[in-house]
Amino acid sequence: GNSGVSNLGDFKGAVTSYHKSLEWHRKLKQTPEDRLAEVETTMKLARSLKWVERIPEAEANFAAADRKLIALKPLWPAEKQSVLVVYRSNLVRGWSEHLQFLGKHDKPRELLAESVADLQKALRKEPTNIRLRRGLAADAIALGRSQMELGEWRESIRSSELALTTVREMLGPNPPTRETSRIHPPGIQLAEVLFRAPAPWTDVPRALVLDRELIAIAEKLVSVDPANGRYRFLLANVLSGHGEHLRASWRWPEALSFYDRAVTEAEAVLVKAPDNAYYQDMLGTAIALRGQLRFDMHDDQPAQADLTRGAAILEKGVTAGRHFLDPQFHFAKDYLAILARERK
Repeated sequence: GNSGVSNLGDFKGAVTSYHKSLEWHRKLKQTPEDRLAEVETTMKLARSLKWVERIPEAEANFAAADRKLIALKPLWPAEKQSVLVVYRSNLVRGWSEHLQFLGKHDKPRELLAESVADLQKALRKEPTNIRLRRGLAADAIALGRSQMELGEWRESIRSSELALTTVREMLGPNPPTRETSRIHPPGIQLAEVLFRAPAPWTDVPRALVLDRELIAIAEKLVSVDPANGRYRFLLANVLSGHGEHLRASWRWPEALSFYDRAVTEAEAVLVKAPDNAYYQDMLGTAIALRGQLRFDMHDDQPAQADLTRGAAILEKGVTAGRHFLDPQFHFAKDYLAILARERK
């Protein structure tokens, strides 16, 4: 159930396992290595708690992990400080994503910019350290997300480009199939910012090219490991994003076909994990976007069905405090209001 790696979507099971792990950690000798392992498990627990909507507990565990990591720093060998830089990166990123999940971006921008700088500094000393490179790519993605939401378009493009370049360099020209999944997060991020940015930064044609690359990768991953919820979620996500970009390019019939595929994939992954808020949000968004397109195409009855269903799913997320869903939820409600007025 750990959302950052291959998983079966069982977040509740993950929470139970992480709690058991922490019980065993507390029985160990409490060497610096023991304490660092406990920090890592606490971070994973916090991330999993978020996706089962236990937000206060998630926040408490992020804070606990931070305190433990700060207390550990003076005890850690000076020549191995890069290890703590990586762990700090993981913690900052997890906490920042938690805040972004709640619609907050000022603090994540501050934390992630600091972490990116620390990782780049450490890489100058250890240029072949793969864990530092992975941390840099992931933190740059998350930083670009907050910069985008704050309207800092130039900075967001730079951060997203840094993330994608770092991943491509890390993977090399012929990466194993499963490793290609690492291209998705920075690719999705860069395509989104290129699509949403105002002139002179917008570049929809390039966003469409990135979409097609990401879809091809996701399709291959699903074919290799059909039971992997993460891969199916990636596919649903890029299909929906491509539909949105095609819709903005006035290629509506093509856009509808990609929305249809996105909804099908999102429904399939949710069947195996019906309580997974992550997957629910994806499905609600895809259905609502399809409904908006059908409204634009004057296909009112299917549009109303999609908008009603999508709004109902998204409302659960909004009520649970996932405020990044607010715009899409209100768009769906506005379109439904227009349809209601036209029927009168």
